[in-house]
Amino acid sequence: MAEVNYYDLHPGLGYGPFKFGSSIEDCRPYTEIYGERRERSMYPDESIWQRALDRASSEESRQSILRIREASQSQKEFYQVTFFGKGRVDLRFKRDKLITVTIDKGDISVFLGGQDLFVLDGFAIVEYVARQLNENPYVDVNDDDIYFRENSIALFGYSAGVENGSVRWSRPYDPKNPRPQRAIAIYDGPRRNNENFTDRFIYRII
Repeated sequence: MAEVNYYDLHPGLGYGPFKFGSSIEDCRPYTEIYGERRERSMYPDESIWQRALDRASSEESRQSILRIREASQSQKEFYQVTFFGKGRVDLRFKRDKLITVTIDKGDISVFLGGQDLFVLDGFAIVEYVARQLNENPYVDVNDDDIYFRENSIALFGYSAGVENGSVRWSRPYDPKNPRPQRAIAIYDGPRRNNENFTDRFIYRII
């Protein structure tokens, strides 16, 4: 059996042993590697909805809660498993198939091409990932996020958006004041929040 590298990022495949399409049961055994595991449905328990309805102060509030509950029905097919240990790793499933892995910056590594990405910061990580993937990133003008759309990878908290056509890079990471939180996410395919970017949002590195 091939040796598993528990901290490698695999574009299009997943992170470490967490491969896209894996079931929740497939991912549960890695508690010893990544730390304590918590699991939850992305759809709130019916008792939570009922308490909100019971506390509604008016019929208008009650109807608003019912509309939100109805709109949330699609979340029933989503489930999240979170590991807390040296860092935080979030796994999101749809119909018991892994679709997203998000790793928060902490005492945990994310390797790409032999480089621990969390050792890099600001522009350095963006430039490195761009060259490794041979892809120019999209900069979210409203958030602190960078998207590599073709490879379905996001770097959260590494940019402060665009101002007068220039990218404003975030402050160096400070563990005592980690806002905006740094994180890396890898998806099984494109996500809606970056499908509508036009060429004017591309930050050209390569």
